[in-house]
Amino acid sequence: MVAIRQRDRVEDVVWLRLHQYDAPRLVRAYRGQPGRVDHDGPATVEVRVDEAALEATRPRLGWRGDGTHHPGESLSLAQAVLA
Repeated sequence: MVAIRQRDRVEDVVWLRLHQYDAPRLVRAYRGQPGRVDHDGPATVEVRVDEAALEATRPRLGWRGDGTHHPGESLSLAQAVLA
């Protein structure tokens, strides 16, 4: 993501932060498989758009951004990224 923002010279347009919370979870041994610790946890994405920088950059790039009004709980992280 950083490389794309740098390539297109839009670092100032979109600010984002990804928070991944590590929650170790013990998985018991089962059917000959050894026990292990999985590292799962929720992730949140925070995004902010600098409207002035967006307006200045839009004519140069010719792209459009779309959003949704769905509450965060109605989409999984994978669905939100794909949308």
